[in-house]
Formats: sequence, structure tokens, C-alpha cells
Amino acid sequence: MGEWVLSCADPSAYVKKLGQARVEALKKKSHPDAWRKEFEAIRPQIRADEPAKAMERMVIAATREIISRVKENTFRTLLAGIGASNLAAWMAMYLLRQEGYEVDVMAEIGFFGYLPRPADPFIFNFSNIPTCKMLTDISEVLGLLMGGENQRCLGVLSAAQVDRFGNLNSTIVPPDILITGSGGANDVACGSSQVVVILPQSLLRFVPQVPYVTAPGHRVRALVSTLGLFEKIADQKEFTLTGVIQDGKFSTEETVRSIKAQCAWDLKMASTLKTIPLPKPEELALLRLFDPEKIFLTESV
Repeated sequence: MGEWVLSCADPSAYVKKLGQARVEALKKKSHPDAWRKEFEAIRPQIRADEPAKAMERMVIAATREIISRVKENTFRTLLAGIGASNLAAWMAMYLLRQEGYEVDVMAEIGFFGYLPRPADPFIFNFSNIPTCKMLTDISEVLGLLMGGENQRCLGVLSAAQVDRFGNLNSTIVPPDILITGSGGANDVACGSSQVVVILPQSLLRFVPQVPYVTAPGHRVRALVSTLGLFEKIADQKEFTLTGVIQDGKFSTEETVRSIKAQCAWDLKMASTLKTIPLPKPEELALLRLFDPEKIFLTESV
């Protein structure tokens, strides 16, 4: 912050500090076909035969859950946050279109109906801009296209913490651990038809009650972790563990024990648990194309 914002007196000072080479590289990246060069560079490095890591299994399990809910509820749009959530939404959109089901991905800054390009997993990268069906603004995306009375939008979010009611915290862990803040998470959680949350499993993240409510959980219907699937059944306000993600090493019973050990509330369990299979090679290939450097797929606490 000090180096790149506070020390720059005006925009021209920032551009000078950035350097002409970086400025030219950014301009080239905005060309509609700039992504093709990056794609050709990374494609030989993508190995779909390497075993999936926990974060990859989580994102692919979330992708499948998104696809299921889009079909079941005839959702027409997806609005995802940054990180694992947008990777899952991107994958779901492409896989749905392969089946002939048209669903549009949106980004809060004003992207509508864009086609995410490989190599760069950040939502707002320049390569995505030319693919948009429409470029608009935050108020139209969040207020009309997502939250309008007749819209059918599925929100997909990540967070720092979640509680048994689906409330999310991405703002602060008292007294002094500041996180990223809300961004559009509160708008998505309050305005979309349903919400799917994606979050690595740990005691620090799965808490009985979040200390700060960045986004309320009343529209959060599913939670996908690195170990399992949690859902709100019927009109229940709390999550129930309904599925276990296979890792090829541990039994369902061992995974359930691990989930319980890494969940800080008294967990409800379905009488019959779904078994979520290992990722298919084509799923892994697509995911690794989107995030080849594993910026959002790195194991974390």
C-alpha cells in the first residue's frame, strides 16, 4: 500500500513507477486474442493424470453441486466471488454448455455473459472483457440482473469462516485479525436466489457462530469443503452433512471422523451419505487450465 498507492502523488507518478514495459504488456493483454498465446504456452504443462489435491477435489465437487442446482432450479445466471468459488462457477458454466444448457456468468463490476479464458484465474483479467455479452456496472449486475424480482441467479461464494447457519465472515477475527472485507459478498448472499459456499475444512474456518457477519446465511443452501458436502435440508436453518468427498485413500468412516474433528459445532448427519467420486481427467484438465500456477488451488489452513 505504501509503495504503490501512498507514495504515488498522482496517476502519472503511478504509471511512471509501473514502467513502460509493464504498461505495454497490460495493453497487449487487452487484445481479444491475447489469451491464445498464454494458452499455447501452458497447454503442454497440464497433466490430467496427476492425482487431484484436496483443493482441486473441493472445487470439482462444488462444480458438480452447482451444475445439479442450476438444473434443478432452472437458474439462468451465476455470480461468483474471487478464488475457489469463481473457478467452480467457470467450470460449471462450460460443462453445462457442453450439455446444451445455457447459463451466463456475471461479475459484480459489470461483466455479463463472459467466457472465462485460461491461464489467468482472476475474474477481472483483461482477456475476459472482450467475451462479455454486455458491459454494464455494479448497480445493474447486483440490483437487476442478480437481485431483480424475476431473476434466477445462483450465487457462489468463498469466505474466511462459516458457521452452522451459513453466515459468512471475511472481515475480521476479533480483536485484530483483519481479512479482506465484504466486497460484493453481502449483496450476493442477500440478493441471489440461492448460494453455494466453498471453503477448506478446518476448525478455524468451521465455527459455531462467526464473530462478525460479513454476509448472512439465510439463502446459503449448500457448503462444499475439502472433505464433504453440507446442505440445509427442507426448511432447516442449520447444515446437515449429506456427502463425503472421496480422496482414494481413506474410507467414508475415516473421512467422517476427520470432518467431525475439523468442525467446531455439533454436526448433524444424514442417515445415508452421498459418496462424491474422485475428479475425472477432463475435469482436472479444465480446472488446471484455469489456474495453472495454483494461485487459488494451493493448500491452506
